[in-house]
Amino acid sequence: MIALCVLCFLVPLFDSTGTVYAWLTFSNVPRQFLAVAGAFSEIRTGQIWRVVSPIFLHAGPLHLLFNMYWLHQLGHVVEHKIGGKPYLLSLLWISVLSNVGFYLWIGPHFVGMSGVIYGMVGFLWAYQKFSPRESQEFDPGTLQFFLLWYMACWLLSAAKILHVANSIHGVGLLAGVLFALGLVAGQLRRSGFQVLRREPLSTWGILLALVAGGLLTDFWVY
Repeated sequence: MIALCVLCFLVPLFDSTGTVYAWLTFSNVPRQFLAVAGAFSEIRTGQIWRVVSPIFLHAGPLHLLFNMYWLHQLGHVVEHKIGGKPYLLSLLWISVLSNVGFYLWIGPHFVGMSGVIYGMVGFLWAYQKFSPRESQEFDPGTLQFFLLWYMACWLLSAAKILHVANSIHGVGLLAGVLFALGLVAGQLRRSGFQVLRREPLSTWGILLALVAGGLLTDFWVY
């Protein structure tokens, strides 16, 4: 995954026509023309890779380095816990939901692996919290860092300091939580959903508030 991201960052640097980027971005139809061309215009013609491929594009070297560091750190843990094939499935699930969510909410111009990274944060939190077989707790320092950075991005976006796709972070986080719950659904049923029932409603309220915060920030900024 890291190799693909680095390759997709380097190749467009030598492509003066922008063809490679145009083939990997979600859509080349500007938001103002969606009513004419219709949503998912390229995807409806068979270019199905576009629902995933934006995660391999990055806006600059710092963006790439930050995301690749956390992809390695978190991806290694997730893959070790659930195996290679479920890990790949989780990446597809999170990237599709977060990419499609931002496209429908804001438009087609977004790049980066950050939605997937937030999805892995959400997955690790939910998997280690609700799996009856899982005893190790998710590192609270890492969780706090990502939640603080997520909210800091709201302020940076509102101040026009950084152009952040906050909706992708929020939807990715929620997608990771949902994937974890789906993965442990069988265990939860056999335990009578006792672990899930003990979780206060405030936890789910905070999760939904975080997702809504990203959506509202992007709606206001973009």
